[in-house]
Amino acid sequence: MKYLKRYIFVLLVLVIVFGILGIGIYSTLPQPAEADGNFNGLTLDVARIHYSVPTLEKFISLVHSTGGKFVQLHLSDTNDFAVESQIIGQTKKNGTKKGSVWENKKTKQTFYSNYQIKELVDFAEKQKITLIPEVDTPAHIGGIVATMEENGKKSEIKNLVRTDHKLGLVFHLTATSANFVNKLNNEIAQNFAGQNNARFHLGGDEFSTSYKENSAYINYLNKTSNYIENLGFIPEAWNDGFTKAGLSKFNKDIQITYWNWIDDKNGTALGKKYEQSRATMPYLINHGFKVFNYNDYYLYFIVNKFSMQKDNIDYMSSDMKKNWNPKIWHDDNPSSLKSTKGIIGSSASIWGQPGENISQKSIYDSPITFFKTFMKICNKYES
Repeated sequence: MKYLKRYIFVLLVLVIVFGILGIGIYSTLPQPAEADGNFNGLTLDVARIHYSVPTLEKFISLVHSTGGKFVQLHLSDTNDFAVESQIIGQTKKNGTKKGSVWENKKTKQTFYSNYQIKELVDFAEKQKITLIPEVDTPAHIGGIVATMEENGKKSEIKNLVRTDHKLGLVFHLTATSANFVNKLNNEIAQNFAGQNNARFHLGGDEFSTSYKENSAYINYLNKTSNYIENLGFIPEAWNDGFTKAGLSKFNKDIQITYWNWIDDKNGTALGKKYEQSRATMPYLINHGFKVFNYNDYYLYFIVNKFSMQKDNIDYMSSDMKKNWNPKIWHDDNPSSLKSTKGIIGSSASIWGQPGENISQKSIYDSPITFFKTFMKICNKYES
């Protein structure tokens, strides 16, 4: 009993000391995964529409105030690569600053400097929000390729990129391309590292309509996801490439952001084959994958003058409130999911539309009702 009392006394002293010094006893232990349905947030397309840093901070604060946990930044697309990168040749040295916005002198693409990204990550951490970078490959790489071409990297592009008559520029699904993407992702990841629940989205949307096992993509995504995991990030990817064939060969640590896509072949014989062969959200969950609900019917807000009319915003918000919940994963079809088990969370998405001349204030103000409605539903369904 004497030794037990001494042990308890020493333990109490250690706890007090650690508390005074600010040392976390469990700081080196793995952090628990988010409970099913609890990790909800907002995806912002900053490639096709450039948001100022103050506007992004307002969105981060909005997500925090409504109980959200993350903001995903869609950094790359056909039109732009929205972040500084030495590897592709987009830096402050070859850019020009207009107000607070950096612009590539050659391509006229707008981008965030490394310093601005660090500012945003610091701001998000204070709000307890995880800031998730998305570098979308193997498709949607027009912004990357345009920048590399303007910086004398045409021979390198030739080894990495092919042109699809419908999908546009796409990386070859080879080890060479995967190694290049790993270098690029490593560079971008440095400014997002060390966050609570750190994640990195690897893209993977709209690059193929294959309904068979795509071994090349499996190898490509496994290589890039394993690499980003070794940097301390949870890897994420869009569901497009996850067909039933070969599903067991994917890295099971990849968390899948499910939005649905069957291209414009919907209703055709090929479209039906793809629909039958794709791994649906329930199928993915039943085979051990963790998923996010990005339902493109209810949860997508397109930044254009039509969507931003008050009547349309009210309709979208009302329709979502009436008909959507985190178990509704595909359009407005009835769900076969009985619970949110396996669903890490959901995301509302604000997607840009090039050519729209809309003020930053309007871009922030217009989707607020839409997003708040989304978060109220998510909070209601949290386990």
